[in-house]
Amino acid sequence: MYFYVFLCINMYMTSSKPSVFARTLDNFRRRQGMTQKELARQLRVSQPHISRILSGEVPPGDKLRLRASRLLTAQPTSMQHPEWTNKVVAAADRSAAFRRLVAAALDMMEKAGK
Repeated sequence: MYFYVFLCINMYMTSSKPSVFARTLDNFRRRQGMTQKELARQLRVSQPHISRILSGEVPPGDKLRLRASRLLTAQPTSMQHPEWTNKVVAAADRSAAFRRLVAAALDMMEKAGK
């Protein structure tokens, strides 16, 4: 079950610069023809903060990763089961403990993939 949750979120976090998260988010932004300012507005953060995340200068917080997951999985080709993604994101929004679990699991997956 946990593995499926992580696949649904479709986010990977790493300490490398720029992270897989940052590259995924920037690739999405470019494919959609968005500016950093437009992406920042959709994710409810400032444009300078998005710039620092995309460059790998700062890691994204849990809430930002969840908002980005929603944005990425809203695209029809990005996920086969968006209803599961929505459920996982909703659960993470309600529970700080679940957010920490997801963040730890994503970190473990990233380390295992190296």
